[in-house]
Amino acid sequence: MDQIIISSSWELYFQRFDLRSFDDFYSYSESRTIGKNSRRDVREIILEDAGERKVFFMKRFHEPHFKDVWSGLCRFGRFTSQARVEWENAEYLLKNRIDTYKPVCLGERLRMGVERESFIITEELQATCLLDFVKERWSALSRPARERIIVAVANFVRRIQELNVCFPYLYIQHFFIHAESGDGDCRFSIIDLHRMTRNSRAVHEGISRG
Repeated sequence: MDQIIISSSWELYFQRFDLRSFDDFYSYSESRTIGKNSRRDVREIILEDAGERKVFFMKRFHEPHFKDVWSGLCRFGRFTSQARVEWENAEYLLKNRIDTYKPVCLGERLRMGVERESFIITEELQATCLLDFVKERWSALSRPARERIIVAVANFVRRIQELNVCFPYLYIQHFFIHAESGDGDCRFSIIDLHRMTRNSRAVHEGISRG
């Protein structure tokens, strides 16, 4: 069984490109792979209409590990696809004023209620990966600007911790710094939410694990 959820504000837009069904999105030929491993990949989708250009990112999951199936069941009380986990976690963070990417489409292909394949599509973040920011701009920043960024990262993680949220793997490349940051107040977003857990007593216990 295939299931599709499209944000109401984007449904008509995607229909202009004949993107309606699970396969329309999952196998969209105009997308390009920007990262992958054995269980998931991330694809960039660029859509242009009447001179307007939109960029989206689609994370695709397939053949989930048993531990991920079990983890979704424990966290949500039901079999939950990896894409839906990410969708619900993004909505939870946004609701609690923690910046992350905005989900616009969710697709699930289920067999007997268990995920076979799934995907989530999100809007492009108007921000820079913190790892790239450090590589490109760190040496040109003043010491006070560097200190502001470091303190802001710590405060951002503290806000996440105060929500009793745990990211077992939290790396610098999961933080995105917004354009206005570096010269004044620093604002961040966080990505890669499919392993995020809520209501965890062991908040950030595994941050440093590889």
